Amino acid sequence: MPIPATLTDTILTNLAAAEQHRAQVQAAMRRLRDAGMYPSVPTEQWQDRDGRGSYLYMCFPYNGERYRGPNGKRKVYIGCRPERVREARRKAWNRREYELLASHLDVLTRWISKTTLELTNLAHRSGVWPEVDLGEI
Repeated sequence: MPIPATLTDTILTNLAAAEQHRAQVQAAMRRLRDAGMYPSVPTEQWQDRDGRGSYLYMCFPYNGERYRGPNGKRKVYIGCRPERVREARRKAWNRREYELLASHLDVLTRWISKTTLELTNLAHRSGVWPEVDLGEI
């Protein structure tokens, strides 16, 4: 029973496509990093200042040792100017997107490694098949 050549072609094509997708994800992560983002995903906190209006702060999570904001800050003052609020939200959005991509990249990298290992094992096993001594027939 011959093995169709398309089977190996399909496997190699799919692995190459996965590697290409991984490169695209890494490029998207670089673009987000270059565009600027916070060191972690902040939450927004609006505070009223003595009846003078509300001011935005970005609050960062604590990782057990220190806060994960810029320079280890817990809270970063943004203010109320629309351009500063937009910029802060953009940086927060970039961080969220970066973390989603990083998670996807991790899953994809593990899939590529696992699939490559499975193919390596299959290549090894394909060299050892059940044989029988045919004697002098």
